[in-house]
Amino acid sequence: MGWDRKTIIKGAKELESGIDCVNYYSGRGRHCIEQTLPNLLDDIKQIVDPISQCDPTFRTTKLYSPLTAKEVLRRLIEDKKYSYDQLPTMRTISNKLNQLGFSLKKVTKCKPKKK
Repeated sequence: MGWDRKTIIKGAKELESGIDCVNYYSGRGRHCIEQTLPNLLDDIKQIVDPISQCDPTFRTTKLYSPLTAKEVLRRLIEDKKYSYDQLPTMRTISNKLNQLGFSLKKVTKCKPKKK
């Protein structure tokens, strides 16, 4: 039938005891960084907000930030006094910046039209 040994052992124990074993799938896995560091998103906003700029063409409402995730990580350590081991990876910080609505791109200046 393709069953695992652990499944057969679990079923045998259920039959012996008469109690159904319930798997706790929702409690497994990695938790969001907001659960371990609740002030992290606010601290990232405080770092990136003063530097971010709107789209120069005014076609979108996105905010562009010239900061990289590496620079945000460095400023969190220096300014906000986080330890390096306490913070998530640069990829996670980049995802959180995108989740907050900041695009990590170089800000292009408006170019004058050629005549």
